[in-house]
Amino acid sequence: MHTSSPFPISRTTGFFSIVLGLAVLTGWAFDVDTLKSVLPGLNAMKPNSALAFMLCGIALICTADVNSGQLARQLYAVSATLLLLLGSVTLSQYVLGSDTGIDPLLFRSVADADTDNLRSLRMSPQTAVGFTMLGVVLWLLRDARTRTIAQYLLLLFAIVPFLTSIGYLFGLNALPFLPNYQPMALHTVFGFLVVSAGLLASTVDIGLLARLRQKLAGIIFGLGLALLLLCVVGSVVNLRHMTQLNARQIHKQDIVLRFERVANEIEFNISAYRGFVLTGQDWFVAPLEASRQRLAQHLDYIRQHVDADQQQERLNRLESAISHRIALCDEKIRLRQDKGLEYASQAVAEGQGNRLNYEIRGQIDDIVRVETAAVDTLKTQAEASEKTTLVALSFSLMSGLGLIVLAQAESKLNAGRRRFAESERNRLSEILEATTDFVGMTDPQGTITYINRAGRVMLGLGDGPIDQFLIADAHPAWAYERVGQQGIPYAKTHGSWQGETALLTADGREIPMSQLILSHRDDAGNITFLSTVMRDISERKRDEALQSQMLHKLDTIANASAMLLWSSVHDKGCDWFNRRWLDFTGRTLEQEMGAGWLEGVHPDDLAHCLSTYERGFDARQFFSMEYRLRRHDGEYRWLLDQGMPRYDENGAFIGYIGSCLDISEARQTQVALQGFKSTLDLTQDCVFMFEPQSLKFIYVNQGAMNQVGYTAEQLMTMTPLDIKPEFDEAGFRAMIAPLMSGESSLHRFETVHRHKDGHDIPIEISLQHVVPSSESPRFIAIVRDISERKLAEHKLCASEASLKQAQRLAQIGSWELDLGSGQLAWSDEVYRIFEIDPEGFAASYQGFLQTVHPDDRDMVSAAYADSVARHCAYDMVHRLMMADGRIKYVRERGETQYQGDTPIRSMGTVQDITTSKRIEDELHLYRNHLESVVKRRTAELEAVNQELEAFAYSVSHDLRAPLRGIDGFSKALLEDYQDTLDDTGRDYLNRVRVATQRMGILIDELLKLSRITRATLKCTAVDLSQLATEVLQDLQDTAPDHPAQILIQPGLQVHGDSGLLKVALENLLGNAWKYSGKRADPRIEFGRFADGAETIYFISDNGVGFDMDYADKLFGAFQRLHHREQFEGSGIGLATVKRIVHRHGGRIWADSKPDEKTTFYFTLSGEDDRFQ
Repeated sequence: MHTSSPFPISRTTGFFSIVLGLAVLTGWAFDVDTLKSVLPGLNAMKPNSALAFMLCGIALICTADVNSGQLARQLYAVSATLLLLLGSVTLSQYVLGSDTGIDPLLFRSVADADTDNLRSLRMSPQTAVGFTMLGVVLWLLRDARTRTIAQYLLLLFAIVPFLTSIGYLFGLNALPFLPNYQPMALHTVFGFLVVSAGLLASTVDIGLLARLRQKLAGIIFGLGLALLLLCVVGSVVNLRHMTQLNARQIHKQDIVLRFERVANEIEFNISAYRGFVLTGQDWFVAPLEASRQRLAQHLDYIRQHVDADQQQERLNRLESAISHRIALCDEKIRLRQDKGLEYASQAVAEGQGNRLNYEIRGQIDDIVRVETAAVDTLKTQAEASEKTTLVALSFSLMSGLGLIVLAQAESKLNAGRRRFAESERNRLSEILEATTDFVGMTDPQGTITYINRAGRVMLGLGDGPIDQFLIADAHPAWAYERVGQQGIPYAKTHGSWQGETALLTADGREIPMSQLILSHRDDAGNITFLSTVMRDISERKRDEALQSQMLHKLDTIANASAMLLWSSVHDKGCDWFNRRWLDFTGRTLEQEMGAGWLEGVHPDDLAHCLSTYERGFDARQFFSMEYRLRRHDGEYRWLLDQGMPRYDENGAFIGYIGSCLDISEARQTQVALQGFKSTLDLTQDCVFMFEPQSLKFIYVNQGAMNQVGYTAEQLMTMTPLDIKPEFDEAGFRAMIAPLMSGESSLHRFETVHRHKDGHDIPIEISLQHVVPSSESPRFIAIVRDISERKLAEHKLCASEASLKQAQRLAQIGSWELDLGSGQLAWSDEVYRIFEIDPEGFAASYQGFLQTVHPDDRDMVSAAYADSVARHCAYDMVHRLMMADGRIKYVRERGETQYQGDTPIRSMGTVQDITTSKRIEDELHLYRNHLESVVKRRTAELEAVNQELEAFAYSVSHDLRAPLRGIDGFSKALLEDYQDTLDDTGRDYLNRVRVATQRMGILIDELLKLSRITRATLKCTAVDLSQLATEVLQDLQDTAPDHPAQILIQPGLQVHGDSGLLKVALENLLGNAWKYSGKRADPRIEFGRFADGAETIYFISDNGVGFDMDYADKLFGAFQRLHHREQFEGSGIGLATVKRIVHRHGGRIWADSKPDEKTTFYFTLSGEDDRFQ
């Protein structure tokens, strides 16, 4: 949207609109009435209206940049769209009577607090229409074709807030021609006016405003005066209105006062008649007539000034009641006068007067309440009208004054523009008269209207008139034809034309000219006049002729050159190539001219060539490039092309001149050399070259740079001494002197290189002095990093030391026998074992045999010879005879290596086992002694077991007999003396019987425990899953009313005593069955799991459980954690299970939580734990 409007006005109004919206939203957020409605009692601006003003402000700010900035265009479009949607959706709610929920969108809490009237947050219909129109206007302003329509819509729209402001100014709640019109909020009106002004400011260059722009200052001044006049008229009208309101308020207050007087007169009448009834004194009733006249006057005044029909009806009822009350008073007075106090008192006692008093008082209060409310309403209206008028007058006054100030500013600005335009016109005229170029002007028909002084001089016109001078008179025929047929038509169509023509002087001489013709148009696009500027190019033409002659000479020289030469002009096109170039390419000059030479450039080099050429041209700098150019025979040759900028004698750039050199052979050599260097860079070894005299490096490969951490540029400034800390210059030169003198051709040595970061690298250097045929002598050093080799040597030394230490600690020595030479090599530990001094011993196989015990020599020789013959290792123990007669035992192992079938080397180890042999002999003696002790103890244990079996039988037999007697005699007493014994006696006897029976059970359990301990294990394959199933099936058969969930893992195979394992399962599963019996959903599970290499079996139930603090007593005999009255049992079962598990080499433990779960875990050493 291109416009020349004063965008600062649009931006200023935009910022004001945003601030206005933010202020109102702040008022709604923090419940500030002043921000919402300016003054109490006025309409409040709704939150959506505030948001709409902020959208208008954003659009106004973006107006100036809507065509140049992507972000501005997007913000403008979004703001206009949202504004149009907000206004149209709100308007549709009024038209369709619907509720889209858009009104309480920003302040939902306010709508929730006023659920009976959600429209309290909805903008008025005229406000919605206004924002809808503004949204349409903003969209129309985006297109230059519809901006005029937008301007007229804005002018039409501005009438609505203008009329509303007049309504506020004159205190009108409705307009005569719009009876249903409800005013907008005061700051909404002002906001609409400001936004309209900002948008109109952006359209001053089109439509009505463009036509009135010269009169804009007067129009603005007139609007300002009109607003000031309206302020005066509004002040008078509102003053009169407030005077009327005050008069009505005074009348209403007087009516209230009159009612108080009416009430007082009625009270006086009542008091007077009561005094007369009580006393009979006439002076009480004397004033009644005057009082009733005053009462009638008050009522007449009130009737005249009460204007509401409802109040008139109340007044009629009041007058009727007052008349009735007065008549009743008169009747009581007459009764007192005629019949005396007694009859009058009885009439008063009937209470009719009191009822009328209450009725009159109530009616007076009702009328007074209504009139008082009317007084308050009038007072509120007067205050609101006063404040509204004050604000409206302030806004109008400030707007009027602002418009007048703006009109004055616009007038001054226009005057300044006129002065500036006139000054510019005069300055331009002076410039045109002072210039040495020909400047002329014509009207659209071609009539000359102006020629400057230089043109008059060229044409020889002097200061005479030019109205009769024609364009044809100023040019020779060929130039006039070119101007008339080419220049002027082209300039009228395209705006300008430029070319070379000529002027015809008065003496008939032609002056070559460079001519520019321009067409000038008004705002409507019509051509108003043509202008031309012509410059004398006579000298340039002479220079071009001289240059052409010089170029001819240079062309002759250049064609004789062996190099390829070219030149170009300022537009980058080439205008010349020498003969050598044309012969090279086999093309003509016409083919190569301009950009034709690029056709011969290799396609792969074209982009690089063209970019280098253009970059040098644009920078006016020397350039150099290499590219391939096709020769006349089709072969592409590498050229080195260099170009230099050319300037004329005035320093003006006129083009480039350049030369090309065929470098194909040199490039091939360079490629080969580069390949050689690349190969060196790929080698693992480092290559250093340095100069013999200065010692400075002249070449290093990539490996060298990687080794020492320096770049090639850094190393080129260094010498070998900078990276070899072990050498000084004197020592280094002494080392390389034999190489330089020819005494030695290669010197190999080890040293270190110091890395850039300071650490040293062990290296091996092969250094040579070479003298190339065509170059100066140099040293070449091939350097190899030997860090790994040094580390390996270090590790080998450490390993050998560790081996010697290990051999010494283990008393093991090593030996090696070379069967070809008969030489025997012993380790230090072998010499120590054999107690032989290495210096005085001739190490050989025969010398070794001399150290062997005489009785074992044949055995040793035979064992070694047999291992060699059979190609196998040997391992034997034999004795050594020491020099002092002591005997040592050694263990010797050996094997032989072969080359084909020929043994070449034997090697082995010797271990001193003298100490272990002595310990072995002692252990043999101890073992024999221990076997005799075990036999004796076994016999003793068997005797003890026999005695225990006899004791168990005796206990079983001897204890059962007394128990049976006690139980039998107790039963007899109960049967024979039942009638003699009382209940206590019978209870005692029953307890005796139960105790003896329980004692019998305990004896049986003890015998079982004893038998389990002594029983011999008969281990076989046992299926624990099957045993558990049988045990639980027996328990279910004995207690069919005890349903339980049974989970048994199948395939629990173990190796053990089937009978004992079944006893263990009977006890464990029986306990689980017993202690879970009181649960509504008993659950018993039997399974196993792996814990590392150990297999663990478990039996769990969800019974009563037990406290883990008593878990250490769980497996003791006769230990119970529950009372026998809760759960029966002897306390032997878990002790029995523990004995069985221990006899199977296992262990057992438990884990429990009271009233949740109990789990028993056990292991069996003889089990097969290879399960999946």
